[in-house]
Amino acid sequence: MMAFRLIQALLICFVCEIPVHAQRMPVRRVHVNPMAVCLADADANRIAWFDSYSGWAAFGKYVYSDDREHAWFQKLGGYLELFRNASSSNLVFLAHAEIISNSANDIRFNPRAVFWEEGFLFTQAFGRSYAQIGYFHRCKHDLDNYLLGQERTLIYGSLQGNYLMRFPTGGKNSSARLLIQNDIYTIRQDHRWPKRFESPSDHIRRLTGSVGIQADYHRKRPEHFFGCYAQMHTRLTLYGRRSGFFSRFEKISVMQIDYGFSAGALLGNHQTVRLGIFYERLSDTGIRVRPENAGMMGVGLTAVHSKDVW
Repeated sequence: MMAFRLIQALLICFVCEIPVHAQRMPVRRVHVNPMAVCLADADANRIAWFDSYSGWAAFGKYVYSDDREHAWFQKLGGYLELFRNASSSNLVFLAHAEIISNSANDIRFNPRAVFWEEGFLFTQAFGRSYAQIGYFHRCKHDLDNYLLGQERTLIYGSLQGNYLMRFPTGGKNSSARLLIQNDIYTIRQDHRWPKRFESPSDHIRRLTGSVGIQADYHRKRPEHFFGCYAQMHTRLTLYGRRSGFFSRFEKISVMQIDYGFSAGALLGNHQTVRLGIFYERLSDTGIRVRPENAGMMGVGLTAVHSKDVW
């Protein structure tokens, strides 16, 4: 019976082509594990407040896109550790931003949309694995679109639960990590102007939850300037038959899949700079007033701390 329902949902989504659109996550290719830093030096009885912080940044160029909205991207993020209980648990505040620009002006760099995320994340360590729970507020706003006379504003907050695992790779110079992520959506708003672009068939208010998987592998040697890395991520988003806050969980009617992968070189003496290529498929880019999907390929330069941000 369960297999039949799964096949039925896939047929609805892909054969009947109902316009259902998953939400764009600002940190699809980045995840934070602040408990992974300085574990060996932590005092088992130490409790600290506002003890550490970290951040990351990325800039890149889209070389291929199914739409006309993706030419450049810029990303910026960071966290502040509010509380740490030695090497066992901590609570952090996070904020991320993703800015998308197209080439529709005389300098071929036209800011189009900004995606914002902020929230709190609690992490509990269990040896080589970690459990996380938090709440995130996400929103999207248009940039420099006054000439278009159109606007689309998104708000999609969620309760999030994560489980992270580190795997032995048979060598001291390499590591592999796996993240399983689950989001239960609370706020679900999709405001469009002019109003004629709003449609109940987009199912935004029926958004219930999503399940994602992210895997990361990197290999580097302390005495070398170069290393290598590879990543993949995929997310399954679920929609209920009804739009009520609780009634949307009664029955799942449609599913949507987003995915992507990237690979490249680690640079620098500490090999914390990533230069690589990526491809991703989004069922809703979140940019235009009328939702559309797109496949995109690009190159990017990302600065991360490989222990706590990956």
